[in-house]
Amino acid sequence: MKRFLNSLFLLIFSASAVYAAGDTPFNRMQKRFIKTLYEESRYFDCIAETRRLQAEDYTPELDYFIYMNYYLAGEFRTVAAGYNYSQSTPGPCSGFLVSMAYLRLGMYEESHNTLKGYLYTGDQEQDTRLFLHRIKPLLLSGDINGMNAEESAAEKFLKDDYNFTSLREELARFREAGIKSPLKSSLMSAVVPGLGQLYSGYPGDGLISLASVALTALGGVYMRNQGMEGYSYTLFFFSGLFHAGNIYGAWNSAERRNRELIDDEYKLIESRYGQYSPEECIDIERLLN
Repeated sequence: MKRFLNSLFLLIFSASAVYAAGDTPFNRMQKRFIKTLYEESRYFDCIAETRRLQAEDYTPELDYFIYMNYYLAGEFRTVAAGYNYSQSTPGPCSGFLVSMAYLRLGMYEESHNTLKGYLYTGDQEQDTRLFLHRIKPLLLSGDINGMNAEESAAEKFLKDDYNFTSLREELARFREAGIKSPLKSSLMSAVVPGLGQLYSGYPGDGLISLASVALTALGGVYMRNQGMEGYSYTLFFFSGLFHAGNIYGAWNSAERRNRELIDDEYKLIESRYGQYSPEECIDIERLLN
């Protein structure tokens, strides 16, 4: 009888420990269901069911998993505004998630600032990912000085890393190609029509701008010399109008050239070093097993 009571006590104690650890029949069934939803890319259903699971078995990894699903569903604003990444895990991966959400929203300063609290540690794999994620918003915003500072901060930790060296060389080529100043381009075209477009790398646009301003101005002079002042004033008016448009066009030419250069560089970096995926930071099989 005593042996029977001892066995019964051990059975009850073991069952209690299992349930206390969260491994209940409901939890196991719910995790299988969530995994199925996730594999079917039913992200919002996955979020709802994961929140039900959290009521029974809360872990920080589940919180990350929820906001990862928001990100995959394209709800970047929800991730940026709702995820308390500084209090979460796993490590800098939670910061990467929020930073990349800001990036997808075009909020480059916020994207970079999100990762300022993380330090380079000497772990080459993690440091390379941190450097890459910090560089992306600086590149997309055209912040050359910020890129230089970031490279200097990472160099002592990553100077022997192949990916870091390769990326630095690629960024050096990007800097050599040169970001053009819209203000400088506009001032150049104000002095000589079309010169700003030529500076920005669009000689055809520059030639058209020069011709439109020069020909209408010369036509106005010719008409005035012929005594047809009414026509000459009309041509002078259009010449001034074309000149103003030429100055505005020079500004747009510099911005367009910069955007094309930045977009090409960003696509090249993503193709060589991989696109961001929040799934790289979490073991879903273990989490939902």
